[in-house]
Amino acid sequence: MKKIAELPTKRLILFTALGRIVPDGRKALQTCIDYLEDLSREAENLAQKGLSVTAIREKLIGEDTSLAPLTEGDFSADNLVKSILRSKK
Repeated sequence: MKKIAELPTKRLILFTALGRIVPDGRKALQTCIDYLEDLSREAENLAQKGLSVTAIREKLIGEDTSLAPLTEGDFSADNLVKSILRSKK
């Protein structure tokens, strides 16, 4: 996302998988990047305090997405937290 946001283009329009068109794609990407970086810092801090993945997810994200059971947990907030914590090692 950072590489796309930093492309030297005059305009950056995003076309999402859900069919939305985002006219200010650079701003939308930066908002998402900021959110994920903040989430990563908070998740790492909570993990260092000994919280479990589920406890971290509940504290930072809340309920899991409705896609979690449909994908047998592959697309879930727990996996997002696990991925964040793995990338910090």
